[in-house]
Order: sequence, then C-alpha cells, then structure tokens
Amino acid sequence: MKRNKRICLVQPSCLMSYQSSRTVWPPMGLMLLAPCLREAGYEACIVDGLYEGFDDTLAVDESTYHFGQTPYHLATRILETKPDVVGFSILFPNQLQSARATARLLRESGLNLFLLWGGPFVTLNVSLFDDNDLVDGVILGEAEENLPVFLDLALLGRIQGGPLPPG
Repeated sequence: MKRNKRICLVQPSCLMSYQSSRTVWPPMGLMLLAPCLREAGYEACIVDGLYEGFDDTLAVDESTYHFGQTPYHLATRILETKPDVVGFSILFPNQLQSARATARLLRESGLNLFLLWGGPFVTLNVSLFDDNDLVDGVILGEAEENLPVFLDLALLGRIQGGPLPPG
C-alpha cells in the first residue's frame, strides 16, 4: 500500500574534541531501515550530516569543534527532501546538541513535520526525550519492524504525538 509519506532519516553532525580524529562511520542502521520503510510503502531517504559535511568544521571553544554540517545547513538539506517525517538517529551523546539545534530549526520552518527520535543513545536515555517540544515520537530498540507499524498507527491517528499530516 502506497502511503505517499516521505521519511527523511538523519545522521546528525556532532561535537568533537580537537584530540579526536575525524572519522565518518556509515549510518548502517539507517541504511537497513530505509529499505524496510520502502517495502512498507513509504518514501525514504537518508541525509548524513557527517559524510555530507566531512570537510566542514567550526570551532566551538578551545577544546571542541563542530564536525559535519552545521544545524542550519543540515536543516536546509533535510527540507530539500520535502519530508513529512524526520527521523533522527542518535548513536552517541556528542550528536545530541547538533540534532536538537537542527530539530529546532525544522520546527521554526513552520512546516507540519513529525519529528521522530531513535538510535542507541535515545534507547538508553529515553528520559531525555520526555516532554520536549522537539519530540513527536520515539522509537526504542530495533526499528526495522517497529517503525513502519508506528507510522501506520500515527497516520491513522491512533498514536498521540505531534503534527503528522493526515494520510
């Protein structure tokens, strides 16, 4: 069943110590998840804020820099995909600040986007995502089977969350 909903899966950029080496890891979880969403009838794309912004660094302070696309550039890139749902995958705590700043910019765009959060860091720290205006939904654990079901229920209005457009 074609649902005509666009899902943009996002690996956000991160904060790094100057002592750390710049390394980009492929968003394997998102690469596994996108085909599952397509098989369930959704349009899915991946925006990788680290890879797409590999050459971008911005000093934060004397010991830390922002690695990857800035929140502004990442939000712009996400909006280019014309999503209905934006799914942030947070693997590590150093991605959270950038992801939240990006989500804030997406909210401020005035578009009716459903902001979904998942990934290992979210699963282990779910309390950080309670009662937050940047969070419409949270997926815990493996999402290959759960996310299509969650989105189906949200589209039917059976999950209370943020502004997911009607199907």
